[in-house]
Amino acid sequence: MSETKKYRKFTAQQKTEIVLASLRGHKTMAELCRAHDIADSLLRKWREQFLAAGAERLSGKTRTHRA
Repeated sequence: MSETKKYRKFTAQQKTEIVLASLRGHKTMAELCRAHDIADSLLRKWREQFLAAGAERLSGKTRTHRA
């Protein structure tokens, strides 16, 4: 029998909150992963993406859209 896996979808807001919690350091990454039932590698990936996007934004490589 084939068992299909259900993948949960996290919103950008949820990912941001989890990443920020990991950066604050009140809980270990392992504790956060257990609390949110996610893999350590997934949290590390989100952190890398979050920090890379912030660094890119601060370097002025992205344009803002102003009306």
